[in-house]
Parts: sequence; C-alpha cells; structure tokens
Amino acid sequence: MSLTKYYRTLGLTPGADQAAIRKAFRKLAMRYHPDKNPSAGAQAKFLIITEAYEILTGKKQAPTARGSRTRTPQPRPSHTGKPNKRADKTQAHRVHKAKERQEKQEKQEFEENERYFKQLTTGWRWKIMRWSAILGIILSMALITERFLPHHFTHDKITHYALKTGIASKGEIISTVNSEENKSYWISRISYELFGRHTRVYVRSSWIFHEPIQLISIGKVKNRSYDVHYTFFSNFGVMIFFFLLPLLTLMIKNRTIMFTIVHQTSFYGVNLLMLYFLLKNDHWAHLLTLGFF
Repeated sequence: MSLTKYYRTLGLTPGADQAAIRKAFRKLAMRYHPDKNPSAGAQAKFLIITEAYEILTGKKQAPTARGSRTRTPQPRPSHTGKPNKRADKTQAHRVHKAKERQEKQEKQEFEENERYFKQLTTGWRWKIMRWSAILGIILSMALITERFLPHHFTHDKITHYALKTGIASKGEIISTVNSEENKSYWISRISYELFGRHTRVYVRSSWIFHEPIQLISIGKVKNRSYDVHYTFFSNFGVMIFFFLLPLLTLMIKNRTIMFTIVHQTSFYGVNLLMLYFLLKNDHWAHLLTLGFF
C-alpha cells in the first residue's frame, strides 16, 4: 500500500528519512497536543499525525485497502439530543493512548541522545580529545611563534621543472621545480634563469618546522627570490584553525548538533591532520628540538 498520504500528513515528501519524519512529528505534536491546543479539532488531528508517524516508523502496520477508510470516531449526539458518552469515552481513550505513545517516544529519543552524548564525552574518546586539544595548542603556538623567529638558509640546486601549474591565493600562476635534494617546490613567477642559468639556490625556511618559504636564486649580479606555495607555513592560518578545533570541542561541550559536528570533525579529521603534519618532513623531530635539528 502507498504511504504517500502519511508523508503528506506530516508535511513531508514521499521517501523522507527517519530523522525528517521524527522532526516533523515533534513539530506537529507540539502544535496539536491536547494539553497545548484545546480546540475542537486538535484531538482528531493529533490522532491522525500520531498514526502517520507510527506507520512511517514501522511501529504500526498500515491499514489494508478495505480498512484504509476508517475514520477517527467523533462524538455524535444521541436521539435524545444528549452527547454520545460511549463515543466520547472511545475518543478520550484513543487520545490518551496517543499521548502515552508520544511521551514514550520522546523518552526513548532523550535516552538515546543521552547515551550518545555520554559516549562522546566519557571514556577513551574524551581522553584522546583532551590530548588532541593540548597537542593542537602546542602546534598552533609553534606555528605562530616561528613567524617571528629567524629563518634557516640551506643550499640546493634546481635540476628541472615539471609541467604542473596551479593558481595561488592572489591569482598568481605557480609551477613546480625539482631540486637536487629530491624536493619539489611550488613557486610563482618562474623564469628560465632558475632552472637554466642560475640553478644554485638558497632555500629559506621557517625556524621550527623547516617549512620552505622562498627559493633565492644566486645570480652573478643580483639574487632573485621566488615565493614557495602550498606549504604549511603559507597556510598557517588555516592550520591553526583546525589545530584548535579539539580545544573548541572541550569548550562547547553541550547537547547540540554543533557540538556533535565539531567533535566528529576533531576526532576523525583533525587528529589525522595533526598526525600527518607531525610525520611530514620530520616535523615531530623539529618540534622536539625547537628547530635546531
């Protein structure tokens, strides 16, 4: 049997997921709940949306084609002009049962949310998040500090360039060059002098993590510098933002969707990013030796 009418009862398009169904039901239940809406049609509407919710979530089977036209009984006056007490009692009983089912569902959802929140904020996962926050603070402070420290200068030689191009943040066209030390650099304003005439270069790098900043071509008359792109140093603002996400997770610890998103991003994304950063180019060793190694 088609469930289209039940989706429409909740104001949804056919095929909506369970989360959307629960959200729509909660919204309508708050509007038509007999304790909140004393109007005459609120009880009947509350029964209808409760039935649609239970059918769409599998808690109740949809009526067969023969019984699909059953309607919510409405109190009818008797032949003597008095209210039909039996119909009133049946209606009240159905409303009471619907209220009980809604309260039970809300309790179950609350308990599930509490279990999930407890899972995120206790045990080994939360311990890892605390250590990640400490490591993120250390890495962020190191990235900020080395902006004010002197730089390293090492010798290298450009052997050839590759036919790879990209676009820098300022719209500059950048290309890659390879060096004698088996390193590759993305640089802007590449010229023939760098890889054809004056191939000897100084590599200017940051103090702590030894991240390349510039290549300085050593010419006969004057030197020429080429900015290096796509490095952790050139994107240190973005790196700091991600490194501090675990700390933000600890600070906004509460039962919200935002906390869940930040927590999951920090736990799975940021932790992998920090691990990659530490292993890349021996950053962990540079950090332990404060850039002297």
